[in-house]
Amino acid sequence: MNLLVTGAAGFIGSNLVLELQERFPNSRLSAIDDFRSGDFKNLGGYRGDFVAADLAKLNWREQFGGEKFDAIFH
Repeated sequence: MNLLVTGAAGFIGSNLVLELQERFPNSRLSAIDDFRSGDFKNLGGYRGDFVAADLAKLNWREQFGGEKFDAIFH
């Protein structure tokens, strides 16, 4: 399973990525945050891919190519 979490460095997003990582250890997990209100230290223990970017300005094709996600948590 291929999962994407936006706002991953905030309170809810960081808890979500850590929970998904624990529940689905064989899944690919990607996280995005622009750090406007989140903090990277909230992601202690996170082992997936991370993109520091604003979703509104992110070039999806450049960042992810043709990659498909099974679920996007926003």
